[in-house]
Amino acid sequence: MKNKKISEGKVISLVGTKGGILKSTLTQCISTSKAFESYDIIILEGDSQNSLSSWINEREAKMKPLNIKIVNHDEDVSLKSEIDLYKKKCDFLFVDLPGESKALTLTRTAFACSDLCIFPLRLSHKDTTAFDQNMREPLMKILQIRDKKHFKVLPTFAHHSTNIDNFRENYESIKVIDKFTNVHKDRNVYTYFTIGGLTLREYKSKNRFNLIESAKAAKAIHDIELISKEIIQKI
Repeated sequence: MKNKKISEGKVISLVGTKGGILKSTLTQCISTSKAFESYDIIILEGDSQNSLSSWINEREAKMKPLNIKIVNHDEDVSLKSEIDLYKKKCDFLFVDLPGESKALTLTRTAFACSDLCIFPLRLSHKDTTAFDQNMREPLMKILQIRDKKHFKVLPTFAHHSTNIDNFRENYESIKVIDKFTNVHKDRNVYTYFTIGGLTLREYKSKNRFNLIESAKAAKAIHDIELISKEIIQKI
């Protein structure tokens, strides 16, 4: 039985200027992490690819359902209205936003309505340039109204054997907002663990007799738990 710990749900949005930066995968991993398992979770899926809904639907056809509700963003309803509605029904509302550039229609709403906006950002010229060109200006405008504690860069795609302290220092040029202490490492297990609707921990359990694959999953779980605990600390 879950214990209600928060009077009104905290809103966590994962935002970015493009697809393929693990927003949906991170949402899956974090929301099903051990750190969040005692909370009521709703995921608002703003991405039209509906990868999270597909994951849940595949799972429910074969396995015990998760105690997580996923709702799709209704394009005829404002994102703010949806956030206001669903955050009253849970402890944590995760908003998985599509990769937006230029207009940033949904992202701007998330900036104003979220308790924490997470920017998964890989260290590449293309990604940091896209951040500077598309995110910096709307961020600067919202930071005139909101404290920057609501916005954090999550360095991602770090090689699994990299020196994390050195890797984190490479993001110092992004001075608009702060960075997570923890880093999301690039592990190939993230590309296929969801097959069959599994969570990361379930994938590890399924492969418990495959020592190599189980070890890979264990390391990914360790990364996710550190990130998840830091999210709870910052929100």
